[in-house]
Amino acid sequence: MSLFKGIVPSALTLSFLGLVACGSVDNDPPKLESVFGTVSAMDTLVAVFDKSIEDFDDSLVTSNQPITVVKQKGKKIYIVGATDTLASIPRFAVDSDYDTLKFANIQDEDGNKSKLQTVTFSTYPFLDSDEYEYNKEGTCYSNKKPADADVLTDSTGSKFYNGAKTTKTLTVTGILGGQYSKNCEDDADTYRIFLQKRDTISIQLEARSTDIPLQLVVLGPSKIGAAPAECTDDNQEFFTYDMKNQKKVAPIDTIVGIGDIHECGTTTITDKLAYYIQVRYSDGLTTSEQRPQAYKLSVTLHPIKK
Repeated sequence: MSLFKGIVPSALTLSFLGLVACGSVDNDPPKLESVFGTVSAMDTLVAVFDKSIEDFDDSLVTSNQPITVVKQKGKKIYIVGATDTLASIPRFAVDSDYDTLKFANIQDEDGNKSKLQTVTFSTYPFLDSDEYEYNKEGTCYSNKKPADADVLTDSTGSKFYNGAKTTKTLTVTGILGGQYSKNCEDDADTYRIFLQKRDTISIQLEARSTDIPLQLVVLGPSKIGAAPAECTDDNQEFFTYDMKNQKKVAPIDTIVGIGDIHECGTTTITDKLAYYIQVRYSDGLTTSEQRPQAYKLSVTLHPIKK
């Protein structure tokens, strides 16, 4: 039996433990781990570091566009835009490319400070035109009706408003403002897209917050005189999906096909007709419950194969 284990001097033991403790000291400064890509201008960006941050000050975060640091907690820094404020929802500049967030002298609990670290992000377009504005006549402007819809595609249905092919996914952002003045209400946004019979479209709708559910509706087309009897109205609703019916919080992600409804607007199935994608508050929400809600809408067209 070895006696060495039993006769190690206590001082030597303490010295050995001290060396181990010294060797475990972390001298690395906090490292930024976040990658953002393209985001909604109304998103809150959460910059995450690999360790907790100490002695933080808002001035340590800067950008090439106006920002507001909401809070810092543990490893995370929460940032929103300050370019504009719509219905009390702050936002970054919309439809922008490669904006930069800069983090300088971020410090951990051991006093290690990082050098300048940066992360870039871009923002989706904001296509919602009734941005709490009044028209030339001094009355409320609204894109609720199909006649006032914002344009997603050209009349050929082959290109989005920005020139991109409709076989690619287009993502835009918008906001429902609710009763934003005594006489004005923004409870629905409508977007026009041209389709023909047997086309299908993939639609994703994501709300900014979970407490104000939204509804996704597809309408169209305008009725012709020779329309079948079941065509009761111009631009009648033929597809509806309500977030309040979901068992768990998740974006709406669906595919809508254009079938016999097309014959309400034409006797020639190859004709391209105007259809409408509408984002509105969930059924059953009272006016007071229709609080401002930002959303992200993504659309991809799958045309009929010829």
